[in-house]
Amino acid sequence: MATALSQELRRRRLAMGVSQKVVAEAVGVERATVAQWEGGSSRPSPERLQQLDDHFDARGELVELGTKGSSSALTRSLLSVRAEIRQALLAQLCFADSGRATGWRHNLVPSDEPPSVLSTAYGLKALAILGGRDANTTAVVDWVLGKAVRSDGEMLGWHARMQDVPRLETTATAIDALLSAGVGLKVDDVLRMLERLLDDASRGRPFILISALEPLLRLAPDADLTRQFLDALLACRVDFGGRQLWPEKRLRRDQPMLTASIAHTARAVTVLRSAPEHLVTDMGSAEDWLSEVENLAEVSETIRRDLAADRSEELTIYHFTSAWVVRALANAPVPDRPRIENALRHVWKRYDPDRHFWALTNGDVPVWMLADAGYALHDAALALHPTPVPHDPG
Repeated sequence: MATALSQELRRRRLAMGVSQKVVAEAVGVERATVAQWEGGSSRPSPERLQQLDDHFDARGELVELGTKGSSSALTRSLLSVRAEIRQALLAQLCFADSGRATGWRHNLVPSDEPPSVLSTAYGLKALAILGGRDANTTAVVDWVLGKAVRSDGEMLGWHARMQDVPRLETTATAIDALLSAGVGLKVDDVLRMLERLLDDASRGRPFILISALEPLLRLAPDADLTRQFLDALLACRVDFGGRQLWPEKRLRRDQPMLTASIAHTARAVTVLRSAPEHLVTDMGSAEDWLSEVENLAEVSETIRRDLAADRSEELTIYHFTSAWVVRALANAPVPDRPRIENALRHVWKRYDPDRHFWALTNGDVPVWMLADAGYALHDAALALHPTPVPHDPG
C-alpha cells in the first residue's frame, strides 16, 4: 500500500532520472529493498532514511515523512483487535469427546490435527496477553499437566511429538505457559526439572537457554541454576566486528565462523533485560546492531539430538524475527521510537485481518506466531505510550 513516504521516494527518484538500482547502491541495500520502500510494503530504517534524505538533498523532508504518523496506531491497534483475536483463538480450542477442553493445534485452522503440549503452551501464553483466563482454561491446564512424564509421582517434564523423552526446550515452554495461566508451581520442582534436563545439546543453543530462562527469571531470578543458564547464554556470544552477538548455536572448534542471527540476538537481549542487573553485562552493542538490521524475515532452526541405535530426533523451531526485534528495542533503557515503529510495521505486515491471526508466507497461521506478536505489541505499547506516574504530593 502506497504511503506519503513511498510516493515521495518514487517522485524524487524519477525527478532525478535514476534507477532503483542506483538508489540502492547509494544507500547500501538491494534494489528489491528500494522497490519495497517505493511500493509501501516496508519502510527504511532511521539510518537508511537519513541516507535517502541526503542522497536526494531533501533537507529533512523525507526524514519528517518517515517519522510522522502512526506510533499510536501501530501499538494501540492491539487493543482495537484484541477482542477479535481472543475470540478467534478460543474458537480454535480443541475438545475431547467428553466435551472437556484439551488444547490448541499448531496451525490455527480447522483440521483433524490433534493438539500438542507445545502448541497448547503457546496458546496459553497468547491467551494471557489477550486478556487472561477464560472458562475453559482450567481444563486446558489440567490437560497439559496430565501430559507430563512422571516417575514415582515426580514430574520429569514434557516432550514434543517428535521427541522421545522430556526435553528442556519443551518443558521450559510448558512451565512458562502454566505460570502465565496463573498456575502455582513449586520453585524447587521447577529447578529440579530444568537442571535435570540441561544436556550438552542445550548448553550451546541460545533458543533453548532463553526458553529455560523465561520461567527461571519469573520464579527464581537469584537461584544458582538461573545464573548457570545466564552464563551459558552469554558464553554463546561471538565477536562480530567488535560487537557481541548471538549466532544460532555456539561456535565449536571444528566449525567455520558462524553468522550473527537477528532472531537469536533479539531473543537473547529481550530475556536478559529481565535478569538482575548485576548478573548481565552491557548489551548496548547488540541493541545498536538490532536497530540497524534490515532483513526481518522469519527464520527457522533444527535442534537435532543423536539417539542410540543410529536414531536421532529433530525439532524445528521458527522465529518471528520482527516481533523479537520489537521486544528487544522496546525494553532498551532508552527506547528508540522510530526504530521500534519500523519493526512494528513488519509485525503488522503478517497480520491477517480476515482470520485475526498472524500468518506465514505459506498461509499457515501458527499459534506461536500469535503469542510472539501479542507480546511484541504489548512491550511496544509500554515503551511508546508509558503510563504516567501519579504525582505524590508527599
